[in-house]
Amino acid sequence: MYVYVFIFLYMCSNFSYAQVAPENILLDKCLFSYTKTYKYLKKNKAFAYARVAVGEEDYCAWTHSMHNASSAQNVALEACKKRVVDATCKIVDINDAWITEEDDFSMVIPADNTPFAPKKRIAIINEAQNLVLGECLTLFKEHLDDKGHKVFAYSIDENGNFACATTKEHQTLRKAAIVAVKKCEDQKIFMQKLAPKAPCLSFFDGKNILVKAKDFNITLDKKPNIFLSQKDYLKEIAKAKHTLFGPCLTQYKYYLRNKDHKAFYIAKDTKGNLVCGLSFDSFTISSAKKQALKKCQNTVKRKKLSAICQLYSLNLSSFDKTE
Repeated sequence: MYVYVFIFLYMCSNFSYAQVAPENILLDKCLFSYTKTYKYLKKNKAFAYARVAVGEEDYCAWTHSMHNASSAQNVALEACKKRVVDATCKIVDINDAWITEEDDFSMVIPADNTPFAPKKRIAIINEAQNLVLGECLTLFKEHLDDKGHKVFAYSIDENGNFACATTKEHQTLRKAAIVAVKKCEDQKIFMQKLAPKAPCLSFFDGKNILVKAKDFNITLDKKPNIFLSQKDYLKEIAKAKHTLFGPCLTQYKYYLRNKDHKAFYIAKDTKGNLVCGLSFDSFTISSAKKQALKKCQNTVKRKKLSAICQLYSLNLSSFDKTE
């Protein structure tokens, strides 16, 4: 009598199917043992297997050359149960008959490592860069060439603060997602005040982009980024002089020359005192307005004015109430 016990640690995915092939049940090392060793052993034999519900932990045990199939099953199960893993041991094969039943194990889907066609790759990057910024976009491009089950996790808020992390070479997509999101959240902790407010999400699963701006509670608007000619610039200044003067006129000139999204707020009291606040090159319109409004309100408070900050200009659109 021979008893072979092999222990391996790996994870499972979250899907369950009936009548599936061994490669959709066994993780890599136990699958190798099943196909390359067990299948060539003499009857009577049995193969026992256990895999945790969440994680990439599994192990397997088998017997062969027993007196009968029933003895083979009992010995394989007992050998399997001697190893510690938070999962139930089950017989998956008896004498080369695969006998797994519905819901015995969750589905393992092998990773598709087929490289992207050039056009598909460009399309994915173009879609991603609407949300993925800075060094995270560079990481995302590199991630497209990673192998195995892989996930790109990402977080961004309306202010343009972002964090990201990747995982690769996992045996299950669920494990890849869990690890990537955890790494991303850990990065946010390290970033402290610069961390995005939104939670990290599985942004890319190796084949598809999974989330949109709305999933981060963001509304994206196209940045016009209109560059004013000198003639148009002087026209805007001439219009502004009906309302703005002093430091606020100077700030407005600076505002006109900067990129969208941008906002300009002003506050004027009954004595004619004028203060303002501006923002530029913001990730969203909402962020541009909030930043400029806060600057204006802080100046009102500091100068102890009795005035309310109002939107004067947004991406060169005028909201001047005096026109």
